[in-house]
Amino acid sequence: MPIFVNNVEITDDQVHSEMQYHPSPTVEDARKEASMDDKLLTIDQLAALDEEKEELIIEALLDDDICQRYYDQNTDRFVDKKSGEALPYKMVKGHIKNYIEDKGHMSVFNAYVDRLMDKANIVELV
Repeated sequence: MPIFVNNVEITDDQVHSEMQYHPSPTVEDARKEASMDDKLLTIDQLAALDEEKEELIIEALLDDDICQRYYDQNTDRFVDKKSGEALPYKMVKGHIKNYIEDKGHMSVFNAYVDRLMDKANIVELV
């Protein structure tokens, strides 16, 4: 079963190729570690985070591998308008990191709003 992160599919083949780096007693355990299922948070867990923990989680997600993967999957977004050539990763890494950080903040904010909406008692005004 594929995994989606920020609307980007991580295919079974990608997870299976990562499994070799996660020695485990069973194939299912290796797959779980490779797909990082155990590192995902529920909406309630996200909403319960304090600002410091939220920042730490976001920083962990901004690892260079994540930025590089985003660049590799979106090279068409990083093209020099004059020459039409792809901009080098080092030139756009900061922009990618900021973009991913903003998306992380929005995800936490949206989870918080969802939680507030679930608890809200809205009545019809006449």
